[in-house]
Amino acid sequence: MWTTAIGTALLTLTTTLAPLPAGVRWASDCTAGPPYQCATLTVPLDHDAPDGPRIDLRLIRRPAAGARIGTLFLHSGGPGEALTDTLPKLYARIPAAVRERFDVVGFDQRGVGQSTAVQCFDTLADQQRVLASIPAGFPLGRAEERATEAAYLRFAAACRERAGDLLPHMSTANTARDLDLIRQALGEPTLTYYGLSYGTFLGATYANLFPGRIRAMVLDAVLEPVAYTTGRGGEGRRLSTALRLGEDVERRRVFNRFLDLCAEAGPSRCPFAAPPNPLPNPRPAEAGRAEPGLGEARRVGTRRIETARAGKRRIAARVEAARVETRRIAARVEAARVEAARVETRRKYAELTARLAEGPIRAGDEVFTRATAMAAVAQAMDVVEPLPGYVDHGWPQAARLLQTLWLARDTPIPAAPRQKAPGQNPADRYAGLEQAGAVVCAETDRPAPATFPGQAEWAARRSGDFGRLATWRLAPCSVWPTMDADRYTGPWNRRTAAPILVMSTTHDPADPYRNARRLTRELSRARLLTVDGYGHGVILNPSTCADRHQTAYLINGTLPPEGAVCTQDAAPFQGLR
Repeated sequence: MWTTAIGTALLTLTTTLAPLPAGVRWASDCTAGPPYQCATLTVPLDHDAPDGPRIDLRLIRRPAAGARIGTLFLHSGGPGEALTDTLPKLYARIPAAVRERFDVVGFDQRGVGQSTAVQCFDTLADQQRVLASIPAGFPLGRAEERATEAAYLRFAAACRERAGDLLPHMSTANTARDLDLIRQALGEPTLTYYGLSYGTFLGATYANLFPGRIRAMVLDAVLEPVAYTTGRGGEGRRLSTALRLGEDVERRRVFNRFLDLCAEAGPSRCPFAAPPNPLPNPRPAEAGRAEPGLGEARRVGTRRIETARAGKRRIAARVEAARVETRRIAARVEAARVEAARVETRRKYAELTARLAEGPIRAGDEVFTRATAMAAVAQAMDVVEPLPGYVDHGWPQAARLLQTLWLARDTPIPAAPRQKAPGQNPADRYAGLEQAGAVVCAETDRPAPATFPGQAEWAARRSGDFGRLATWRLAPCSVWPTMDADRYTGPWNRRTAAPILVMSTTHDPADPYRNARRLTRELSRARLLTVDGYGHGVILNPSTCADRHQTAYLINGTLPPEGAVCTQDAAPFQGLR
């Protein structure tokens, strides 16, 4: 997933000059346990010097459940996400027919997780001491901004000293070359691949470095490659990566929809919804007048039968017209009620934001500032319903958090929280900022440190605090010590051996739908499958319709029809459709 993290593990470079093994020896020594199997493969540190130092890549596999076609390589995002940990959590979200026919393989990319990994400090505690002055979420005011920049300078210096041999070789292009070596080692003549979020950038890079080796490739929730790497028209010198991608604008747009859909659902389904002032019911229609007309028609025995029938038809028409008018009035009243609920819920959120601007709010054991509350809600927008163990906080949890903060009474409180340390991993390996940063900062253009306060204010004018959050998320890159000379910045239109399937929800808060449309045009052979819905990635926000299209494509190479649109299985605050 395209994350805010930047993370770790001891840098252990070996100088073994042995050739790449012909095959991979799988063993049941995975942390996840059976039926998962793991293996370690060595690859060159520098692909331009294949006989030089080598590094380890850690692989994980779950064998096909039935008649095997081949291997499906999965990369779920980050960068900095260890697939040895993530693949078991995502496995059940892969369509069942695909799991039946493919071994599913993931790997910790170079610098990450259980592979030879970037780790800039001896322990997580050492890292946290360097980063202790950084406010959680994003800095507000010059004092916090200066403290943030100073901490990242110390952080970058530690990475240069401890991981300097690995940092110049951390680009996605080098990971794509690693992926091709893994493909060869597994005996696959071509690549079948599913990439989510950052995994779409790895997929697009591979497709343009090795266009003749594509069997099938699904790119879900697109990290658009031009905006990510360099931007357009000099953006790389002016705007940080997330702002170039438009992430802040999209998060604000999706959050506004979150508030509106919450209001429409009402407090029983969305706790943060504000009930509007009651509106008067419409007057009952004049339909009751029909009966006297009918009775009168029956009493007129001297009139001709045809005249009576015509009278009945006129009266019935008036009754139906009255009913239509009643429904029209009721619809107007309901629309007014919904609009009032939306206005009240947005007003409620504005009041909560104003309270957070005065000082932190305690909610149970947690303390939230304006910045950390925004960051928590922004992250929760990624999934309509949580995926336990992977994305634990979705739309329902965001609504409960906002309501909890709204109801809190001890506010403001004096102390603001700082960055929270993740738990220490076994064998002194920890996941912190280094690993994602070592990838992103090695391959993306980044503005100078002095520009970040101005960027944050500019972004805040277009998207509020979502702009500040996006601006500062990758601030460490502004002082990062290296850029990978082998990074890949295009072209993106090399003709691939097979067409590529691009997928996106229409309301993706992290990787906007327009980026999927743009990548579909940039690639030489691609088809876009649109999922009308919310959240970051189709695999994280399931659609049975999209699963059918993916299955047909991955197994048989059958693309969806041009312009195909699917719906999600679960609607926000409504559950399964």
